[in-house]
Amino acid sequence: MPGSGSGIGSRLGAVGTAIAGACVLASLVVLGAGCSALPAAGEGRDAVAEADLALRGRQSDLRAGARSFEGDGFGRMDDQLALGVDYLAPIGLANVRLETGLHYSFDETQGETASNTENLETYTLELTAGPNVAWSVGRFRPYLGAGGSLIFVQQRALDAADDVFRDNDITWGGYLGGGLLFQMTRSSHVGLEYRHLFAAEVTLDGQDVDASYDQVVLVLGASF
Repeated sequence: MPGSGSGIGSRLGAVGTAIAGACVLASLVVLGAGCSALPAAGEGRDAVAEADLALRGRQSDLRAGARSFEGDGFGRMDDQLALGVDYLAPIGLANVRLETGLHYSFDETQGETASNTENLETYTLELTAGPNVAWSVGRFRPYLGAGGSLIFVQQRALDAADDVFRDNDITWGGYLGGGLLFQMTRSSHVGLEYRHLFAAEVTLDGQDVDASYDQVVLVLGASF
């Protein structure tokens, strides 16, 4: 792949890094605001009935699974490891809560050139927010979610000496998803989730690449 040593490329990299950092900061601010807006620990037990904790309480989830990008520009790196952290906060609308999340995906492979072998890497960092609605069916909890997404995408190639190529871009989109959780205890759960992101294109190495994806993850979390 061609080099990307121009001043424009450097500035794009700096902007991308700054916005990615801002995404992380924004996520922390949102989570902090959600926590501070909720009742104190003692009041929370009165405000959220024991039977409704899983539906109306605060919730934190860890996600791990697989993400498949639709764009051909990802090449052999279109199927990626997906990791994420999500937080749900009550907003006073029965079993509807605000869900915010920070998600990461990564893949790598090798490419051959006339002179050497290059390690190719792609990673994404994504900030999401939107409503989540859930229902209780015995010990099972089906749910649906939708919202907006801001996603940072970076690709790079490295040889034994240094970076050969690096490029990144940021785009936005909307997601739809749903899953099924199983209540292991009153406050802990495990389950599966499917999500589809409808995203605008990113420009990498001069090519427009579709950043939309399908994702299936294992969910492990707790309500409190």
